[in-house]
Amino acid sequence: MAALAVLLLGACAQEPDFGRYRPGLLERLDAASNDRTPDAAPLATTGAERDLRTMAANLSAERPAADDGRLWGIAQWAAKPADDGTPASLRYYKRLRAQHPTSPASLLNALAGDIQADTMDMDRFAAICGEVIAADRARGTELLGQGASASAVSYDGPSAFAGVRARIDENGRIIGRTANVLASRLVGYRTALAHARLDAPSPEYLAVVEAAIEDMEARMALIDRMSVSHESVLAALRGGAAG
Repeated sequence: MAALAVLLLGACAQEPDFGRYRPGLLERLDAASNDRTPDAAPLATTGAERDLRTMAANLSAERPAADDGRLWGIAQWAAKPADDGTPASLRYYKRLRAQHPTSPASLLNALAGDIQADTMDMDRFAAICGEVIAADRARGTELLGQGASASAVSYDGPSAFAGVRARIDENGRIIGRTANVLASRLVGYRTALAHARLDAPSPEYLAVVEAAIEDMEARMALIDRMSVSHESVLAALRGGAAG
């Protein structure tokens, strides 16, 4: 029995040409199912992954963006105590009102501008998500030993496989967390529009805001699909490891 176990384990790890170690299927599955990877080899971020993190940070930044001017800093400080008991969905509009207290047109232009800026960033974020998801799906396929022998990822042992799994998890968390931030942001914009109808009843400006929100809703649906798509990569890894 001991000899048989040695033969089986030896069959799971191959030594390809030039002496390059390549983990076997058991090691791949063990790495794929291991959520704690303190000894994992560091995995360099790709250009798309760096862009993903930058765009996620930009989209998660608070709106409206603070001006550099001292007057807005004072207004922001003065408005802060009022935000303590404010519902999350209303905080954006209260900050916007503090920044544009006297001009309805300025308020509505700023509201539309914030929404449109987020929408443009969401387009870029979705494109980057597509690149990251495609790369992670290829990584996952290779991780489970189902890919071609020539991989786009360099695997140098079991710890490298654990590092790949950890990176796929990390990318998924970034996409999902950003999707949640944007969903909450969209609620804030809708709430702002509802209050702006009373505070700044200017049909022409309000129509621009309504159109901007509709565009953002379409982008939100796309990013939600991106998040689900990346989750399917993780689900395949979990299923492969379990199987």
